Amino acid sequence: MANDMRFTADQRRAIETRGQNILVAAAAGSGKTRVLVERIIAQVRSGELSLDRVLVLTFTKAAAAEMRERIETALNAEIDRIAEERAATSDADEEIAALERQRILLTGADISTFHSFCQRILQTYIEATQIPPNYRLASEQEILLLTNDVFERLLEEKYSAAAAQGDADGFLAFADAYVGDKGGDERLQKAVLALYKFSLSQPSPETWLAAQGSVPDDTPYWERAGFSLLVDELRTALRKICADYRRALALLSEGTMRSVRRRKRPVTPC
Repeated sequence: MANDMRFTADQRRAIETRGQNILVAAAAGSGKTRVLVERIIAQVRSGELSLDRVLVLTFTKAAAAEMRERIETALNAEIDRIAEERAATSDADEEIAALERQRILLTGADISTFHSFCQRILQTYIEATQIPPNYRLASEQEILLLTNDVFERLLEEKYSAAAAQGDADGFLAFADAYVGDKGGDERLQKAVLALYKFSLSQPSPETWLAAQGSVPDDTPYWERAGFSLLVDELRTALRKICADYRRALALLSEGTMRSVRRRKRPVTPC
């Protein structure tokens, strides 16, 4: 692998593993995109993979565009490397031609958001679904309005049930913990929606939520699933903080030494 010193042992394993499904989980900023790009390029380079057979799904359009751009940049770099190392050889010409073909195929590669991919599947096989052909995707504003409406109705049901049957399920105590003396249910809604969004990142959101509800009240927070899921992100954040402090100390030390040298500089008589 070219420049494999740039990657850790775990990253190299993610890049080089073949013949099985793999799941790579890592915190934000840990290099997942770079690893995925190198995994794709390594298989293209070896002839195992063609870019018209690739499916890469992201959460945002910006991430999809970045992935496509990085793959193109890596292809260009590989073409330049081969041209420089083995100029005017038949093998080099064949490899460069193959990579240039992949660069053309990249323009039509399936690299998009989950939403775009699913919409394309629905449009292709709409007759096999119960969805009307003239369906459309809701805008973010519409989703927000629907979410608020559903949450308000849910709160109404919970408060009404508590008033009629007592606080059997502990809802009032839970709501009071978030609302307190400030009034309003905004804090409660924010907490519930944050938990809901976090659960969507789990392989099985409903199972994960049910597991959190069954955890005994006296379970230490560090033994709860939610805390363990944050450990990698906390570790990455702490490493960045430590690195920033080391750089700051190095700059401070360098500045101090320069100041000392300036003070010790001999004065030249006029």
